[in-house]
Amino acid sequence: MYTFTFNDSSLAYSIYPAASRDSDGDGIHDEEEFNNGLNPLSRTDGAEDADGDSVGNAAEAVAGTSEIDPSSRLWLTPRTFDPSGRFSFAWERVSGRWYDEYYSTNLSSGQPLPSLTNLSGSGSLTVTDEVRSVQGRSYMVRLRKP
Repeated sequence: MYTFTFNDSSLAYSIYPAASRDSDGDGIHDEEEFNNGLNPLSRTDGAEDADGDSVGNAAEAVAGTSEIDPSSRLWLTPRTFDPSGRFSFAWERVSGRWYDEYYSTNLSSGQPLPSLTNLSGSGSLTVTDEVRSVQGRSYMVRLRKP
């Protein structure tokens, strides 16, 4: 699939692979928008939520989840404390994404501190906090496309 652009004034044209082009600038490649029934020329559908799962279409594109399947989502699964007191949680990674795990003891002041960065791959990943006393810690995972 390709995206074709034409300039009426100069009569110049361009052809791009739709998988690498975001014509409307909403954060979703044209091919993905077309395949999921979105409009590759409408910037507003990036903020919409086509599958009603409370995650916007553009955020789903970044996460690698489906804009049209409400069961497809990035979900952190808390585990329990192990016998030595360490806390762990897990999530399903999507190929072609990078993940950074952060923690904070006070989310209302300052930035969370990075714990693990540049995690990639696919499949389930369990992260364990090696600090034995994690009372009051909050965890966050940031994801990005490379």
